[in-house]
Amino acid sequence: IRTDGSSLFADGHQWGWFPSASIGWRLSEEEFMKDIDWISALKLRASFGVTGNNNIPANSYYDLLYPSNYSLGDGNGSLISGLAKTSATKGNRKITWEQTYEYNAGIDFGMLNNRVNLTLEGYYSTTKQLLFKQSVPSFIGHSDYWNNIGRIRNKGIEVEISTQNIKTKHFEWNTSLNMASNSNKLLE
Repeated sequence: IRTDGSSLFADGHQWGWFPSASIGWRLSEEEFMKDIDWISALKLRASFGVTGNNNIPANSYYDLLYPSNYSLGDGNGSLISGLAKTSATKGNRKITWEQTYEYNAGIDFGMLNNRVNLTLEGYYSTTKQLLFKQSVPSFIGHSDYWNNIGRIRNKGIEVEISTQNIKTKHFEWNTSLNMASNSNKLLE
């Protein structure tokens, strides 16, 4: 379990908890697989993890003050320097960590003394509480603010086949082919 803190968020929203776990089983090391000579390696694996994103500008939760001039007095008055909330971006003290939940499963397979290898992997992830700059009505004096809004799903499969075609003292020829399919969808 990983705990991260970020000063980019306001008090009460600075800390994120990001657990992960993985498991693997080398079937090729099991006693019932020992007599199958052409299988060099066979492994099943699965994992789950949560990652966080805090990629926003510093002080995004504050309504920042910038240098500004004030006119005081009658007529043209006197021009006085000061500070005002003149930023286009409104502060949001409720923003917090964007979180991606990812599940992954795979098979690693080697045969003929690992001269031919196959890796098959599938993944599924959902990103929640996206850090997104959201528009606001201009009559409030700002044009946008950072918010945790929306969800994205990403899923796919990857396949890699690699072969060791020739291996001598002075020459080696390996081939690798990989294919992938990915689907990314805005859910909310």
